[in-house]
Amino acid sequence: MGQKSATRYRLSVANLADILLNSHDSNVASMMVEAFEGYGSVVHLNMSHIHHSDFSKLPLGTQISHYTIGAVTEAVLSWTIIPIFQVFSNDYWQNLDEFYRTGICDGDTMNLLQLSKNFVKALSDYSTASGGEKPPSVDMRLPITWPTGTYGLYMPKTGCPKDPSGFSTGYFIDDTEDFKNQNNWTTGIHLNGTFNHGEIATYFCMKIKVTPTEYNRTWPSGNYCILKKGDCPAGFRQGVLHMDDEDDNNGNVHVGALPDGFFVDGNSISFCCRQDS
Repeated sequence: MGQKSATRYRLSVANLADILLNSHDSNVASMMVEAFEGYGSVVHLNMSHIHHSDFSKLPLGTQISHYTIGAVTEAVLSWTIIPIFQVFSNDYWQNLDEFYRTGICDGDTMNLLQLSKNFVKALSDYSTASGGEKPPSVDMRLPITWPTGTYGLYMPKTGCPKDPSGFSTGYFIDDTEDFKNQNNWTTGIHLNGTFNHGEIATYFCMKIKVTPTEYNRTWPSGNYCILKKGDCPAGFRQGVLHMDDEDDNNGNVHVGALPDGFFVDGNSISFCCRQDS
């Protein structure tokens, strides 16, 4: 008989979501505010929009089982899966005369082409003739998560994002120049902190705990920066912002979880940035 081995893989929800969301079809997903496994909002994915042509785009995923059947011989065991109506191809009926002679098939002629057409017709009309209902859309929920890794964000007035693995917080009080200070900021700025001439305090939301889940996705393309904490994610380049602080009796203060940088006499903050929208 030969031997055949097969391996089964499990794809994460994020793997499947990438195929759907990158299709740019407005019907494949909808976002809702909904509590789900500790997350605050989810994307509902219509999995019926994944087609056979998409299978080649899917990654292998995580191996969950492996099996081998048969025995090792010079012959190789293999099979090919075909649609059932193709069973009526002449290739599979080379011994038709023998089937007639032994009584396996009745009569002495079989119109294989017509049988194939009849079979296709029967399959296509069966659900209507039997009163069957159209199956509902297959729905899968993908929580809106922050990508895995270590990084940071400036804290907005509404606080840090909701995420099961959590964001650690910290703040930095920047003692800027007292003489001829030119600090300025826009009205209604949404950053959490205090903004004064001579002193600016900013707060941070730092992702310092890495907790991989099946929902983790990579950072999307675009033109933006995140605060650096450890190595920059793939697709980002490192940059540094340096501020000219108060030279005499500098009163910089830093507390809690902070991005990479220098926060004592002088102030520099490291960023990870990308520009590929």
